[in-house]
Amino acid sequence: MPPEIETGLDLEEVLARWRGHSPEGSDLRISEDAGHYLCDFIYFSSLSLLWKAQKHRRVTFLHVPSDASEESVARGTELTLQLIRSIVVAADDRIAVELRV
Repeated sequence: MPPEIETGLDLEEVLARWRGHSPEGSDLRISEDAGHYLCDFIYFSSLSLLWKAQKHRRVTFLHVPSDASEESVARGTELTLQLIRSIVVAADDRIAVELRV
């Protein structure tokens, strides 16, 4: 097992698409730290399982604020849907380019 396993997603591209699909002023950014304890364990476990199976590591981790107000949950739901959309479109575009080569 390598000392570090990274996602196979182009996170800069995903972030650019995500920002383009999300409400202005949304605090969207890439972090190199999934946190410690459970968050980091889930992210690393997901990546390592795919690495061991020699599959594409199209994995990311999303931190959300702890605010459980109705407005915050609705905003978080929309941002999460837009993140998923951005990941799928970015991955589809990357696969299409790889198939042309």
